[in-house]
Amino acid sequence: MVEQAINQVVQVTPLERVNEKIHEIGEVLHSHLQDFLKLFGITLDTVKILIFPRDERMRALISLPAFGLQEIDAVRYYIAMLMAEHGLVSAPNMAIGEAFHIGAPVQATVALGGISPGPTNV
Repeated sequence: MVEQAINQVVQVTPLERVNEKIHEIGEVLHSHLQDFLKLFGITLDTVKILIFPRDERMRALISLPAFGLQEIDAVRYYIAMLMAEHGLVSAPNMAIGEAFHIGAPVQATVALGGISPGPTNV
């Protein structure tokens, strides 16, 4: 019965928006439980709910956009975390969306944010 009450709202709500609907879910659950418990002479005062995915992968994917990342960046960061767990040295490249070349010399490119390189007429 509890699962049914929660699924009424969760099934029609995108996963990243479920926490926004927690009050609505609580009201539906309170209503269902109150009706059921009345049969036994029990009055239900409040209901507290904590909803989170069981799957660790889904938790990670949902939490990354919560930090303000766009969907594509969240996916890249998630893949980079998996790569880092496996010891792949190209994980930072995945996170920033840059190519990784095996055997290529290290060449750092840093944007200077409006600072000009100076005169080039040598």
